[in-house]
Amino acid sequence: MVSAHTHQEVMGTVKVIDSTWIALMVTGGKVVAVSITKTSMVMRGKDMVGADQVQPGMDVVVVLAEDDQDSGKQQTRRGP
Repeated sequence: MVSAHTHQEVMGTVKVIDSTWIALMVTGGKVVAVSITKTSMVMRGKDMVGADQVQPGMDVVVVLAEDDQDSGKQQTRRGP
C-alpha cells in the first residue's frame, strides 16, 4: 500500500488577515481566501512564528495539505 501526501501552494500578497482567515491577492488580480484553523502553522523559514507576524502587504506562500492523519492542515510561510 502506498500513502501519498497531497498539497497545493497558493502564493500571493496578503490583503487581509485575522484570527480565522487570510486573503491573498494572486496573479491576475484574483483574491483567494483561506481559513485559519487550530492546526494552521505560521512559519518563517523553519521557525514557527505567531500569525500576528503576518501583515497586509507581505508576500507569502500558503501550503494546503491534506492527508489521512491531519485533514485540512495549513502552513503559511512568510517571505524574508
